[in-house]
Amino acid sequence: MSKQNPNILPPIYTDGPQPHYQAVTASIEENARALIYKMPDRVIPVIFLPGVMGSNLRSDDKKAPVWTVNDKASMLNWAFKGPDKRKKLLNPLNTEVDPGGEVVAESAHERVMFKSRASRGWGEVAAMSYGTFLPWLQDALNDHQSLISHRTSGNGKQTLREKLIAGITNSAVKELTLAADEVSLSYKYLFPVHAVGYNWLQSNEDSAVRLNEQVEKIVLDYKTAGFSCEKVILVTHSMGGLVARYYSEKLGGRDRILGIVHGVMPVLGAPIAYKRMKTGEAGTIGKVIGANGAEMTAVMTQSPGPLQLLPGKRYGSGWLQIEGMQQALPKEADPYTDIYLERSAWWGLCEERFINPDNKIMDKIQLDKDWKDYDFLVQSKAKQSKAKQS
Repeated sequence: MSKQNPNILPPIYTDGPQPHYQAVTASIEENARALIYKMPDRVIPVIFLPGVMGSNLRSDDKKAPVWTVNDKASMLNWAFKGPDKRKKLLNPLNTEVDPGGEVVAESAHERVMFKSRASRGWGEVAAMSYGTFLPWLQDALNDHQSLISHRTSGNGKQTLREKLIAGITNSAVKELTLAADEVSLSYKYLFPVHAVGYNWLQSNEDSAVRLNEQVEKIVLDYKTAGFSCEKVILVTHSMGGLVARYYSEKLGGRDRILGIVHGVMPVLGAPIAYKRMKTGEAGTIGKVIGANGAEMTAVMTQSPGPLQLLPGKRYGSGWLQIEGMQQALPKEADPYTDIYLERSAWWGLCEERFINPDNKIMDKIQLDKDWKDYDFLVQSKAKQSKAKQS
């Protein structure tokens, strides 16, 4: 066989996402040999779940975009919306996941193998936050053609996965290296990247139900297309980890999960949720998500999801330190009694005057009703959710 570098021919595609072959010719001589590389027909979908505010939302009636995070320009309109507009628009009962967000176009090869990125849910998540990460993950996990090219040309180059044999690159944390046979095994599978958004205003339980439905649909679609597909890998960011945990542990999802990779998952809660509800967020971000307590409270008091980000009992005592008070809160590791449902103290989580922006005259009957609704939501969703997942 000739020693000259082989010529790699274009892959032979057929309609629809199904296994195909890569043809390689070794020379143009009479005794030339052709090598046929069969692409894997086993699929392990990698499903990404974004963090809070990282899913695009639309109204559930007119299907009009409500929360679309394509770039900074797409969010500027929120800088001019006060508490009343925010409360009406960001209502968990009147919103749903919007798949119409911006998506970086896929290559022809990727589209033939796995259909479009839009059909894999990429438009459901914030392009401004994840628009670079998702394409990188897709390319890194499905670089089979690069492997074939390096092997057949003998150029000595390695794929990203092969480099992991020597160690994790650009990592501040010491990680275990991969063995050569582990890397080789990974190339016997395809890892198409999907994204599953969720209505972050609703409870994590509701979001987990949607995740369960989407996972089953993804697996069934690959099976119908002729692939072997049984389990998925979940990759989460922030509150997406709470959704994945509920799906795994409470909805029986662990039987469908090969592995979960969590990124900054607020396992016990996030104290910044308290800070934002009390004071809002500063700078440009604050103009979008809420610049003060009035804007944040109007939304959070009707939204189970953000309330479930608050630290629970397992977070421990004393995480809230107030100048002038000798003892930090919560005193008995119960933030629900000491902080979240404290109605009269100024340092309580919720200022009742901010719950309902339409109650401009501070009508006492309306104030009591609004507080009762908020109290019920904290007790039935935030507190109960933490207890279920303890």
